[in-house]
Amino acid sequence: MTLYNNLKSMAEQLLDKFGMPIIIRRTSSTFDPVTGKDTAAQSKDYQAVGIFADFNRNEIDGTLIQRGDKKVTMTGVKPHLSDVLVANDQQYTVQGIEEINPAGTVILWDLHVRL
Repeated sequence: MTLYNNLKSMAEQLLDKFGMPIIIRRTSSTFDPVTGKDTAAQSKDYQAVGIFADFNRNEIDGTLIQRGDKKVTMTGVKPHLSDVLVANDQQYTVQGIEEINPAGTVILWDLHVRL
């Protein structure tokens, strides 16, 4: 096992212990070129674990980062910008994704989410 695999394992253990369960809801639809419309959307849920934190006051610019936005650090399936995170009976839309990926090993995902 490499150093980065050890770091990934440690991060997962810490989030399992101190984090909260998160559902990643991914909705997909198919475009029908005959009708020119999307078919009915289907959603699939994935389980993840993470922690939520507030942005610092100096990071809130009112446009890209708004008051009430959260930072989420999580493990699990790779998130997409079209995903919805469900935690504590709240639904958050993903605004930005950053992967912590030293030397090609994804350890964590840092997300910017909004209610």
